[in-house]
Amino acid sequence: MLSVQRETDLLFRSLDPLETTGCPMNDDAPQNASESGARESLALMRTDLANERTLLAYGRTALMVTATGFSLIKFFPDLPLVIGWGFSIAGGVIGAIGLIRFTRLQKRLRQSI
Repeated sequence: MLSVQRETDLLFRSLDPLETTGCPMNDDAPQNASESGARESLALMRTDLANERTLLAYGRTALMVTATGFSLIKFFPDLPLVIGWGFSIAGGVIGAIGLIRFTRLQKRLRQSI
């Protein structure tokens, strides 16, 4: 197993985008099996974190759309209630879609381990 320092060196070896020698992303094949496993593990962690960020984005959007709907109902009584309730329901649907998407990808990531 690679040490933490070695993994860090692999990730940050080349900070200069013009420098391509020795950069792990430019190698055709991994040096050995442990480096390949480390890269795969890091890729899974990055995907998991991206999945969590996407869930948070869905949650923010759902909250904003729902709050917009309730604000329309409360502060604009002249508007038809259908518009406000439509926004509120749409916010709930957006949140549900985000949660379903998150759990499906999370399950696939756990199966690939």
